[in-house]
Amino acid sequence: MIHAAIQSAIKELKILSRDRIGLAFLFLLPAVFMFVMTMALQGVLGEGSSEKAGLLFAAEKGDVLAGRISEGLGGLGWIRVDCPDGADRSAAHEAVARGTYQLAVYVPPGAWADMAGKILSPGRPVRLEVIADPALPPQITEAVRGTVQMQAQRALISAAAPKMASLFAPASSGAAAAGIARAIEEKLSSSAVSVEAVPPENLKLVRKPNSAEQNVPAYTVLGIYFIAIVIAAGISQEKRSGTYKRIAVSAAPANLVVTARIVPFFAVNLLQAALMFGVGTFLIPLAGGPPFSPGASPAGLAAVTACASMSAMGFGVLVSSFGLSTDGTTVFTAVVLVIMAALAGVMVPSFVMPSAMVAVGRLTPQSWALEAYLDLIVRGRGIADVIPNCGILLAFAAVFYAAGAVGLARESR
Repeated sequence: MIHAAIQSAIKELKILSRDRIGLAFLFLLPAVFMFVMTMALQGVLGEGSSEKAGLLFAAEKGDVLAGRISEGLGGLGWIRVDCPDGADRSAAHEAVARGTYQLAVYVPPGAWADMAGKILSPGRPVRLEVIADPALPPQITEAVRGTVQMQAQRALISAAAPKMASLFAPASSGAAAAGIARAIEEKLSSSAVSVEAVPPENLKLVRKPNSAEQNVPAYTVLGIYFIAIVIAAGISQEKRSGTYKRIAVSAAPANLVVTARIVPFFAVNLLQAALMFGVGTFLIPLAGGPPFSPGASPAGLAAVTACASMSAMGFGVLVSSFGLSTDGTTVFTAVVLVIMAALAGVMVPSFVMPSAMVAVGRLTPQSWALEAYLDLIVRGRGIADVIPNCGILLAFAAVFYAAGAVGLARESR
């Protein structure tokens, strides 16, 4: 029995060694994925990285409070504070709405003098704004808002120190000093400054999106493209068994046969996306998670899902034409799809990725599908806003399918 087991293991090693392409991908692609993820996260987890996420800082030049906040934001390490001349509140909101920046901070003119004058006198607090793209993970927005709040509080204490010194006269009795201290504490705790995280004004959001409305679109995109693994492996298996060649030499056109082969997977993808949205809408809240709203445009969701599905199926046909073994095709497709998803911002927010990786990510269909979903679900937009994304997804589908069909036709000769 031991001899049989040894011989079986030797047989498997021989089979594996003959599939050199599949074996190379088995080792190479995970290493590539590790490299991609490490580079993508260097802006957040790395120290001294030159690649930083841009933040628009709209404030009056020379304002002490603005200077403190800008210095604090720069100290985060992964934020690049851009202070263009003449940037005001409307410019900050418009920049985030257009997508030029995903984060902006607005400090109103005269904020320092206004805040310092309200330390020991009642009045409305100075209002600072952190304008954030709703598609940003809340952890990022909160990190920026918390930094602005902390720097404002430090500036508040700095401004209060001289007044506190003058109030605590040496001649004051212990009881009087304690009373004055309580009064100052109450005034400071009432806050002369408030920091609010808000979306761009012209997005007209009903409420701030939660984590479910940010994660469900991302992982729906990831799931849709996994259909390419099944398609590529299925066609590869048919080629190895000789089934595909017999079909190719029949009277039916090869392209028509391939198209008919993948049509059922289109329906599977639509059902898969419906399941993902259903889990987000019903199961996650039932389990105690945040509520999920798929947006106000079902037609837009259907259009994006259909176009993303077609590009995913086209990619499966393309990979099936590479001449890999069935196992090699499965490994290759799975790892490449995960790498593409990482570059597209599915796993790591593109906000914290190096600009070169963001540019590369725009070459993946997942990036366009994810942005379209976020526009509909998170940013509150409609089907007209995602038509360009749908067009690009269809272009990906056409290129993938055409290249794959040409490759399969050559193999069948």
